[in-house]
Amino acid sequence: MGVKAVIDALGVSRTTFWRARASGIEGLPAPILIGGRLHWKASDLEQLGDAMLQYQGRCVFEQRPKPALDPVLHPLKRRRRHQRER
Repeated sequence: MGVKAVIDALGVSRTTFWRARASGIEGLPAPILIGGRLHWKASDLEQLGDAMLQYQGRCVFEQRPKPALDPVLHPLKRRRRHQRER
């Protein structure tokens, strides 16, 4: 099952699904990479649903520390800084 089929079956938005996956929930089945895209087995749908119930929402996800972006290495930040100097 592709991502779209999984989120439709679970009844969650794409953003919520990816935030939940990035939050490191235990019990979330690992995806299978097919043709550069992520897929899950249809038999894993129940496990995915149970794991999604453990996700505590956006507020908890956003409280995680984020790595600082180095303006020298990150071109978008460098461009914004350069535009402000003009």
